[in-house]
This record gives sequence, C-alpha cells and structure tokens, in this order.
Amino acid sequence: MDKLEESFFEILENMRDKQGSKRSKLLTDRLEKYVIEKIGEEAEYRELGGYKKFCDQIFKMQETNIISKLAKSESNGKKPRLDKVYWLLPKHNKNYWNDVQITMVSNVLNINFFLKNKKYQTPDEWRKIKIIYELMKLREKRIPIIKEERSLMMFNNERWIKGMEAEKWLNSPDGHTIMNRLKIKPEHLHFKEIREPFIYWQNEDCPLHHKKEVLIVENLATFHTMKFLLNQKTLWRFGPIPHLLIWGAGSRIEGTIDYLQDVVKDPLELSIRYAGDIDYEGFAIYYRLKEKNKHLSLSLAIPIYKFMTEHGLKYKSFITKDQRMTIGNLSKLKTELESYPDIYNVLEKLWHERERVAQEVFNIELLISEGWVTLE
Repeated sequence: MDKLEESFFEILENMRDKQGSKRSKLLTDRLEKYVIEKIGEEAEYRELGGYKKFCDQIFKMQETNIISKLAKSESNGKKPRLDKVYWLLPKHNKNYWNDVQITMVSNVLNINFFLKNKKYQTPDEWRKIKIIYELMKLREKRIPIIKEERSLMMFNNERWIKGMEAEKWLNSPDGHTIMNRLKIKPEHLHFKEIREPFIYWQNEDCPLHHKKEVLIVENLATFHTMKFLLNQKTLWRFGPIPHLLIWGAGSRIEGTIDYLQDVVKDPLELSIRYAGDIDYEGFAIYYRLKEKNKHLSLSLAIPIYKFMTEHGLKYKSFITKDQRMTIGNLSKLKTELESYPDIYNVLEKLWHERERVAQEVFNIELLISEGWVTLE
C-alpha cells in the first residue's frame, strides 16, 4: 500500500468512525482534496498515480461495499468518470450485543446511546453496564453511601480495572463517561458525593452589615496576613470587612467552592470577592471560578489589586513557568475594571510584557512602609 492508498484509506476510516449508524453523502471532489492535503503536495499526488489512482480506490470501495452509488448522481466531468456524490456506508450498522442482552438491561437502563452508536458496543462496555445493571435492578435494597464506597462495592472484584483502585473508578474519566452515556445520576446508584472542604477563617468581630461578605485569596501567605490584620482590628482599607476569609489554594478552589453550602445557610446571599496573583493563571482561576458558578456573586477584590499595582511593581518578574495565556480574560478584565482605569492600564501592560506580580507583595512590612496599615 503506497502513500496515496494509505492516505485515502485513513481519511475514509476516520469519516466512518465519526459517522454513526446511518449512511452519509461523500463528495468526490472534497475527498480528493483531503487526500492531496494528506499527502502534502499535489506534485507528489500526481507522481503516486494522481486522479487515476484515486479513481481506482473509489472503485475498490464500491466493490467492498464501503461506498455505493446514489439512485441519481451527476458526473464529476473528469476522465475516468466518477459520480459527484456517493453514499458512505456506516462501519457499524448492526448490534454487536445480542437481543437477549439488550432486552435484559433495557428494562432498567437507558442504553439508547449504545443503540445509536454501535461501535461502542464492546465487551469492555458490556462488563461495565452489567455491573451497573445488577446494582440498579436491586436498588430498593440499597442504602445511600459515599461515592468512593459505592465504587469499591461495585468494582472491587473486576480485574479489568488496571492501574486504579476500585474505589476511585466511578470518579475517573471512564466512570463519568459511562454514567453520562447511560444518563445515570448519583441517586440511581445510591451514592452521595461529598464536598471537599477548603480552609477558612470566620471573623467573629465582623460588623453585622458585613455578615454576607466573603474574601477568597489565592495564596496561603496572604491568607495568614489577612487573618492577622483582621485580628489586629486595624483600619481596614481593602473593601468590605469579610466575615469569611478563604484560602483558595491556587486552582483548588474551583473544586472546593461548593463547600460553601456546608458553611453558610444560603451561598446565594453572599458577596464574594477574589484576589490572586497578577498573572495569566491568577486571572484564569478567577474567571473559571466565575464561569462555573454563575449563581454566585463573584467579583475582584479591587482594593487589593490597587495596592499590588501601586506598590508591587518593583517586585514584578517575568512569567517564566508555562502559564497559558487566555486572550479573552484580558477583555473581561477591561470590562470589570472599567471604573478603575489606573488599575487596568497596569494590568494590561504587565499582560503584554509577560510580567507578573505575586500576591505575596501584600505583606505586613510593605503595607506598613507604604502607609496602608498602622499597627499599635
């Protein structure tokens, strides 16, 4: 098999893998274009046999029932003649599981995904489905337990789980995938998902009218500095006095913020402010948090960024580690800081010059020397 044949076959196989169980139209000119692009150069395509060799592959696909003619189709106007359009026949057009298996589990599970996408009817998928089926058909005898506990009870004896403890399987990508395909929710498998806690401190001396105020800081050092300042009852110049101070622990807060439900009666009533490093990742954490939790009132802790941009620039550094720049976040910052152009202008300059200011510039020594804090 030469390069042209390999390219032709690989493209067609990729199309069929994505196709599902119904036939689809295959445009001859477009397929030839893909083959040329795959080879790399039209000159090389011609050297390998060009259009004539391409026609040979089309005829072979017809003989092996991979493609078929339409009832009516125009000529592509070339010689040898090909139709402009063919039917691309599905690779997976029959059930691989037998009717008895399908009928049995269909009484308990929604397996429509597997009936529509027959290529996923594999022995591995069937083993998973059978385990889930056995549990769900006796669900009235089950007592809700923790997700990891349920995973252990279900998969402990399964040798096909390799490189992973059974208690972690339901929480793995494979576990999430099979649950999504079967449209299964935790209650169907009688398990509860526990929320991972974050570290927080409750400010008991917070004014009554600030009881709904929350401040999340990215870094541990800043968390302790904030806690120290609040305990000192010094003049607070950093926005509303927080009732809850939370250590975000970098991006970990994205997975732990739901713990608010265990800390307060109604998280929807909270006014949550966030402060992190001035760099790509610091703002990415904030905007991912905001995007995933649209039900919460989340905003930047402006006074903290004001201090960092006014007094932290002499401690700026280049972004040396591999931080991904999300271009859209800069425009979001511009919108959010519309009323604070001095802060935004500094952030924009740092952004374009790949420079950062670590949150640790917010420390007692610098706060005192710059006149933002006075300790007795």
